[in-house]
Amino acid sequence: MKIGGIMKKNIIVCIISIIVIVLIGFFLISFITDSNEFEYDEAKKTTKNYLNKNENKLIELVNNLYESKTSKKNSLKTVNYAAYENNDDFDFKNKKEYIKIDLDSQGMLGGQYYGLIYSKESNDDFIVYDEKKETNKGNNIFIRQKIKDNWYFYYEDYDGKVDINKIKR
Repeated sequence: MKIGGIMKKNIIVCIISIIVIVLIGFFLISFITDSNEFEYDEAKKTTKNYLNKNENKLIELVNNLYESKTSKKNSLKTVNYAAYENNDDFDFKNKKEYIKIDLDSQGMLGGQYYGLIYSKESNDDFIVYDEKKETNKGNNIFIRQKIKDNWYFYYEDYDGKVDINKIKR
């Protein structure tokens, strides 16, 4: 009887081990596939379409945030986060007020983030901040590109995968 019980335990341990290995493999494959599909041009196209379909709701959101100078989580069903910003970092050449609307992201450590920025003040058409070129360390790349009136597409790549030379201006 003891031999049969030990064999059952060994079989169960083997089955559980195989299931764990398959799940880890599936996770790794989907992660690698997912990160290869997340590209600048597709993110920009998605963002432009989103703006065109939701501009009235977004302008209402932007006006509320400018007035309150705050941020909102899940302000619209399709917007993860929207915030009032007042920075003099890489976003614009001089200190500007603007509203940043996060639409989507991918990745756990690092990754890519994209969405919309609305600025009443900026006249910049295209801004690229490449941390490696600016500081000679790091690999973050941040892009701001005007897409309509006061609307900008933003793309933040904390893995440095985007090829800035291929971006259409």
